[in-house]
Amino acid sequence: MKITFKNDLQDLIAFNKYAVNTLPLFKKKKRFFVFIFPILLLVAVGFFSVRDRDINQLFIGLLIIVIYEICYFIIHKRGIPRMITKLSKDQSFKTMLGEHTMEITEEGIIEKTEFNERTDYWKSITGIKTDNDRTYIFIGPINAHVINRNEILSGDLNAFVEEINNKLKQTSRSN
Repeated sequence: MKITFKNDLQDLIAFNKYAVNTLPLFKKKKRFFVFIFPILLLVAVGFFSVRDRDINQLFIGLLIIVIYEICYFIIHKRGIPRMITKLSKDQSFKTMLGEHTMEITEEGIIEKTEFNERTDYWKSITGIKTDNDRTYIFIGPINAHVINRNEILSGDLNAFVEEINNKLKQTSRSN
């Protein structure tokens, strides 16, 4: 079974946003920077405010935490697209963009582009996830093939995904 599709910069940005928001490694780091660090900072500011009997320190600390949170979310929201756009200027990125053909075989998934051909064996495929617009075939904890359902040139994405899930189930039963 084969499928042909196109990837553009927006697909890579979407995957990175998806990864940061859903993968355990990134969720743990985000939880620290969004919740734990500000709470620790608030406790420290509160301690010094009580110790020095100065309520102004508490207000200044709260203001710093609010500014920190706003900056974090602005950087997080704008940082991923900027980073991917900057990285896309590297020549190695050309294999990720453009037309891709993927074929399901007994050994795994073969991906062909104008510049590259690779095989991801079933044991290296760690999962498949779908959001509203894209399907991510994970080939490691933070690496995936991205298929934009609106950019399918040939083939049936739903049948392709179902076949991959069947192959992954067979692989997990045989191990």
